Amino acid sequence: LEITKMCTAKETTHKTNRQPTEWEKIVANDISDKGLIPQIYKELTKLHTRKTNNPVKKWAEDMNRHFSKEDIQMANRHMKRCSASLLIREIQIKTTLRYHLTPVRVIKMSKSENSRCWRGCREMGTLLHCWWECKLAQPLWKTVWRFLKKLTIELPYDPAIALLGIYP
Repeated sequence: LEITKMCTAKETTHKTNRQPTEWEKIVANDISDKGLIPQIYKELTKLHTRKTNNPVKKWAEDMNRHFSKEDIQMANRHMKRCSASLLIREIQIKTTLRYHLTPVRVIKMSKSENSRCWRGCREMGTLLHCWWECKLAQPLWKTVWRFLKKLTIELPYDPAIALLGIYP
């Protein structure tokens, strides 16, 4: 009742210089309570059906591939159990969840015009590029794969393995 009074008050309706939201329309337009609950339920179900953010699927798009349900579960399991070290686990969580502020993300948030890789290679600074594709990051990954080979661990040279822990 109080919400209805607030939304229909002349001071409130004249002060806003925007279109009313669906919630404001529901509360303000209904003089009687008849049909109010179904409308509220309909709006609440709309909120529930929105797409959820799935960072592993975004990684798959960046890598131009499809990850199976098992691959996604493996990445999530690896993210939680990759190391006993809290610092290493934090880095893995941030990488898997795409938490890092890359140049491409920073340009969307600020007035900066530089979306180039933070390593200085002059390429577009996307998350996949900065962590894997960058020619200045490649020596690190090549060294890691050489070390794995010395340990007689043969793995395909794949960003899904290095960044997400998705093994074949």
